[in-house]
Amino acid sequence: SRHSHQTINYLNKLYKNINFFWLMGADNLINFHKWQNSRKIFNEIPIVVFRRYGYNEKALKSYTSNFYKNFRINNKSIRLDNFEKLPAWTIIQNKQIKISSTEIRKQREQLRSKN
Repeated sequence: SRHSHQTINYLNKLYKNINFFWLMGADNLINFHKWQNSRKIFNEIPIVVFRRYGYNEKALKSYTSNFYKNFRINNKSIRLDNFEKLPAWTIIQNKQIKISSTEIRKQREQLRSKN
């Protein structure tokens, strides 16, 4: 979205001494090329993609994944200096939980209503 790019710009200008990373799930990578300023985002902040159950194959075959394939970091142990030159992105081999963000929000609301 437009706001994502504006937020990245704002944070990078305000906190020049901090290394920010853009975190997103594999489900977002699938249609990331349709986001406003998606290429600017890729060129202005390192991107870390978390695997999401049911989306990983599509994410790896996505337009963005293919477009930036030469900038993907595949190292087993990723270090901060891997991200010094942009664009740079990776997919983390995280443990996947079979739950949607909608389900997480629903459970959170149920817990709040009990208190």
